[in-house]
Amino acid sequence: MLAEERRRLELARLASELLADASVLESVARGCAEAQPKLRQSPDRALLCMLAVDLHRYFTAVENVLERVERVIGALPPVGPSWHKDLLVGASRELADARPAILSPAVIPDLEALLSFRHFFRHAYAVEFDAVRLDELAARLARVHGQVVADLHRFVAHLQAVVSGMRS
Repeated sequence: MLAEERRRLELARLASELLADASVLESVARGCAEAQPKLRQSPDRALLCMLAVDLHRYFTAVENVLERVERVIGALPPVGPSWHKDLLVGASRELADARPAILSPAVIPDLEALLSFRHFFRHAYAVEFDAVRLDELAARLARVHGQVVADLHRFVAHLQAVVSGMRS
């Protein structure tokens, strides 16, 4: 198999995976949206834990998407103690001759809040979850989710155009 054909297949696979990831994000966001009214009405421990897990899952899925794109595109991943934030912010910037921006800059502040929560979640074994904070984070997720999915679909369209151009 020629290198160009291998590259075309790799980009086509990435596009397909990103569509599957967008579907997962839809499902997780829907779960968070359904939990919010219940949370405001009666924030029991099980509901708090479920919402915390889903908020963690959502950001982790977004971050995995960004890592996969950078790996396939061939960009050097960020390193150092702030690599998670650097990956997120870098995704909102175009890499000349490599890729357009993956995410809109407008979603970054809310995704940074979810990143911060994800860090807390991973180290919060001795802390109870705060219903008000989880509600705020679920609202942030709801605020940016539509744009995140639209951004992924836009990026998939870019990949599909590149793949189509490689066939000729």
